Amino acid sequence: MRNNLLTRQSATALQLEMLKSRLPISQRSEIEKQVQKMLANDFIEPVNSEWSSPVLLVGEAGVQSAGGRLFRSE
Repeated sequence: MRNNLLTRQSATALQLEMLKSRLPISQRSEIEKQVQKMLANDFIEPVNSEWSSPVLLVGEAGVQSAGGRLFRSE
């Protein structure tokens, strides 16, 4: 079975790493808009780290649009 997880053994722990995937072009502007809004409201802050989480746009029930809410997928 193929997946997008890599494993590494470090000096202190076994690390799991997800391969990075590109965002669909149709979702990039919406994600950028929501990230900027969360930065402006001090809900999130910039960070430079080895650890990151992919994001997922989830549309509202019954609404058909290119937009959605931004969630971390774990």
